[in-house]
Amino acid sequence: MGPMRSLFVALSVVCLTGAAPLAPAAARPALRLRGGGNSGGGGGGGSATLVAARGGKRAAAAEEEATARGVAGLVGGILIHLACGSMYTWGNLVSYAPPHLKYWAGAVGSGPADAQLVLPLILVSQMTGMPLGPLLEKKLGPTLTALLGALMMGIGVMAAATAPSLASFCVCYAVVFGLGVGVAYQMPIIAGGRWFPAKKGVVTGSVASFVPLTLLQGTTLLSFPALAASRLTFLLATVAMLFCMGGTFALFPAQAMRVYGASGASVYSIMFTAFGSAALLGPIASNALLQRGGYPLVFSVLGLCSFGSAALTLASQ
Repeated sequence: MGPMRSLFVALSVVCLTGAAPLAPAAARPALRLRGGGNSGGGGGGGSATLVAARGGKRAAAAEEEATARGVAGLVGGILIHLACGSMYTWGNLVSYAPPHLKYWAGAVGSGPADAQLVLPLILVSQMTGMPLGPLLEKKLGPTLTALLGALMMGIGVMAAATAPSLASFCVCYAVVFGLGVGVAYQMPIIAGGRWFPAKKGVVTGSVASFVPLTLLQGTTLLSFPALAASRLTFLLATVAMLFCMGGTFALFPAQAMRVYGASGASVYSIMFTAFGSAALLGPIASNALLQRGGYPLVFSVLGLCSFGSAALTLASQ
């Protein structure tokens, strides 16, 4: 468990470090200038010009400082999401877990590892914690809210490193860490949108890319039976499908903010419930389709779902 403990400690440091430089609760500060001068002729004009020049320098300095703080917040957000996204490596980490963390029965367990349920449980916990993030942000601001989520993530992963059983590991890593992910997840998006109001698409993703990505994903899924005939085409199709899945998922915050404005973060929390629910229901539905028509039916149904998503997006424009 040594390598996993080291990884968990490193992740806790990353998420706590990333939370620190996020933007304050208020929107990007604007410099208020007060000008004035004598009521006399030339002297008054010269004084007003001097005040305007000084005000322009102060405005430029404030703009540079705000941009620097915004960039620092953006880097912090990247670190937080790096720690949040580490949960998707669990499929690889479970191979290195000791026997007592692979099965509910402990080291005497056998067969497929029960620890495969850890990732779905994390996603459910994240789904539960995401609505809390925007609510806490209104009272605490994004920095303190992100720090709270990062603290939960850090405590969860460090406690999981010494868990004596799979059940206690799930409580520490799947529940505590997952809730922390949900609380902190949207803070970089909210802060980035405030520091760079004219570049929300750069910070959160471009909604214009959603339809092409979903169409490419749907086409790849529908063609998967034919593409699977060759190892090379199978590999390329898998990469394309996962690329589109990650790309479209990253666009949801931008679309929510574009349509719902300031309430976009709360709406995105509702949208994420589909992702969390699919983590549990997806394997069940896939197994049912697999028994009825094999992998061709599974990929065909998923491809049609992608086309349906693209159609709904176009209809909502």
